Amino acid sequence: MAYQKKVLGLLMLGMLLPMTRRHRRPRQAVASQPVGEGPVAGEKSLIAEIADDATNDLPVQGNVLRHTLAVLYGLCGVLMSGMVGISGTPPILAGLYALGLKAREVVGTSLMVLLAIGITGVLAHSALGAVNWQILLALGIGTVTGAFLGPLLLSRVDTAVLERVYGPFFFILVGLFGLYMLAA
Repeated sequence: MAYQKKVLGLLMLGMLLPMTRRHRRPRQAVASQPVGEGPVAGEKSLIAEIADDATNDLPVQGNVLRHTLAVLYGLCGVLMSGMVGISGTPPILAGLYALGLKAREVVGTSLMVLLAIGITGVLAHSALGAVNWQILLALGIGTVTGAFLGPLLLSRVDTAVLERVYGPFFFILVGLFGLYMLAA
């Protein structure tokens, strides 16, 4: 297990590099706007942006690279989840942040990814007889409660504050986690 922790630590520290190289480009899509708010004058709708991507080679090439990186971040998260049981959260969040998603998008997208990781992980580990179903059900009560309350609390946080705080906080968290795993 010590070897796995060292590898995990190195991967986590490696995640810091793309996070530092993140460039924020003004986005024209309004995919992350709250429900009920449409595009403002001069902005494209998400559907219009997708149509533009389909007809313009340059954005498609950028999307191919972006999607390839997303697959690699997902693979890293799943491997960490299966090997160490950390749920895959750190590499998934670092990857989404490095890909340029806004903080709210990182949170929402990562939850859907982690659902898929969780379902596959439980099925695989259950087949190996490595799931404590009593503890799983007890933890599930807290998990469901937190999953319901989390988005309600997040909706009350100012987007500008979230964007300023989330990136640096998560960068420090990933770095500390990586150092901790290397030292373990």
